[in-house]
Formats: sequence, C-alpha cells, structure tokens
Amino acid sequence: MPLTASSTDTTPKRRKKAATRLCTFEGCTNAAKRKGVCMDHGGRHICKVEHCQKCAHKGGFCIGHGGGRRCSVDGCGKSAQAGGTCYSHGGGKHGSRIYCKWEGCQKCAHKGGFCIAHGGGRRCDVQGCTRSAQVGGSCYSHGGGKRCRVNGCNHAGRLSGLCIRHKKVSDMDSLGANLVNGEPMARPIFVDWSPRAFAHVLKGLRTQSFHFVDKLAAADRDEVLDALAYLKLDVTQCGYTAPNDDAKVGEPMVCPSKRRATERFEEMPAVGDPESGTRFSTTPPPDAIARKHKARARLEEAVRLEKQARKLRKKAHINYDDNLD
Repeated sequence: MPLTASSTDTTPKRRKKAATRLCTFEGCTNAAKRKGVCMDHGGRHICKVEHCQKCAHKGGFCIGHGGGRRCSVDGCGKSAQAGGTCYSHGGGKHGSRIYCKWEGCQKCAHKGGFCIAHGGGRRCDVQGCTRSAQVGGSCYSHGGGKRCRVNGCNHAGRLSGLCIRHKKVSDMDSLGANLVNGEPMARPIFVDWSPRAFAHVLKGLRTQSFHFVDKLAAADRDEVLDALAYLKLDVTQCGYTAPNDDAKVGEPMVCPSKRRATERFEEMPAVGDPESGTRFSTTPPPDAIARKHKARARLEEAVRLEKQARKLRKKAHINYDDNLD
C-alpha cells in the first residue's frame, strides 16, 4: 500500500487551549483562581493576621506582616524584589527604587515622577477632581475602589474591606469581647446606641452615682439602662455601693432607676450578703474600679470615633454634591 503524505506527517498537533474558567460569583467576569472564584471573591489564601484581608505569601502572611521572601542583605527585614534584595539595596526589575521628585519625600514614585500624595499616578476621571484614582478609574468619593463588604452599605471599603463606620463597629466589638467579665458578647456592642446615650453613660461613670438616670428623659433613660445592662455594669461597678436596708432579700431597690436596673441585672449573680439584706455589697469587688475605667475608656473612644465618622461622612457628601453640580 503506497504511503500518503498524511500518513507520514510527523508534525505535532497543537493542543487546543483550555477555556478560561470564569468566577462563579454572579456578575463577575474575572478568571477563577481557587475554589471556582476569582481573587476578589475568595480565590486566594488570606493573611493569618486577624482582620487582615490581604493575600498570603510564603509563610502564610502578607508582605506587610512578614510573608514572602526577605531581603538578602544581613539585618534587613524588608520584602525582597527581583534580584533578591529590597528596593533600598538595589532590588527590583529596573534596579534601585525611584523616589518621588518632591524635596524630602522618600515615597516610591509613580507615573509623572511623583508619589500618589504629591500628584503622581492616575487621577480621578471625573472632571475637576484631582484625587487619586482607585479601581474603576474614579476616586473613592466618586464610586471608585472597593465598597464596604457589609450588606447594604455602599461606602468605600478603605479599612480591611470595611467603611470607616463599620470598621469602628468591628474594632469596638473586638475590644468589647472581653470588656468586663471576659465573656464573649452575643451581638455587636456599640451598634444600636446613639452618641447621646454614650454621653449619659459616661456622665454616670464619672460622677460615680446612679441618680443621674432619674434626671433623663424617658427615651434616654431606657436606652442608657439597656446599655448598662448589656455591658454588664452592675450598680456596684457604676459607683453605687450603698446597702439596700429598706428592702427584703431579693426585692428591688427603692430608687425607680435602681429598681429598673436591678430587674435588668436579675440574671447576674448577687455579690451581697443575703443575711444582711443587701442586694449588692457595700464594698466594691477588687477589680470593679479597674473594670469601670476600662468601660469608660472604651465608651469615650466610641464617642470620639462616632463624631469623627460623622464629620468624614458629612465632608464626603458635601464634596460629592459639589462635584455633581
């Protein structure tokens, strides 16, 4: 049988390129990396440091927390670039690091020869806006960059994927998890209470008297009492240490505000002596003062952060409205 050209052709056949798998997240067109999703939707290993959402490198940490290769120069712990050394020691694809042209600035230069803070890199594509462009071509105020990962929130996710307000709530949760008794809380601590309630609670803690509750309006009084009960600050920890001589064992205190507070604290174990007729001890526990100061510090920080967040939100809305005009 004669040999044909087709039977003697030894040219290797090209394999068809496999179709790129797309992220299974609804509406996403990025390539899937891991577990069927792209890098932005969880297809990556996350840094082991708590609350850090950056991609993990060698060692299980992100570059900022010590992951990946380190500079080969003795005593230098910076991240290694191409060549095995950091930017400061000549590493990188193009040799030594190029610094910002601004006098005295040691930041890395971007497009134009300046760092981001001094005008380098891409600018927002909205006419008249000179802020740095984020993902999408616009600045944070004009919709660029990632949004807060809390459902229903459309603010910029600048801090670990959260907006300023929800990052503050997250920080307060982590601080308050062991606020008083070292017991984990079942729900967020500083979410549902107004700064007005914070101020009233701080006032009571400063004066070390529970009578301040009687002077509040009905709405404020209920909110403050709920806040104190939720924080598990009993009457002793709030400064009231007088014995309950006018009531029998287990009965609420005479003062209306103290009675409501005591009813809210029914699930807490009594620290007084049942035989003497006191609901709470005349002498505060050894750690009561320390716990009270810790609670006050956290509440003061919550008030400060809430005011700061309000100013930032107000400023962002004003700038956004001006640019729309």
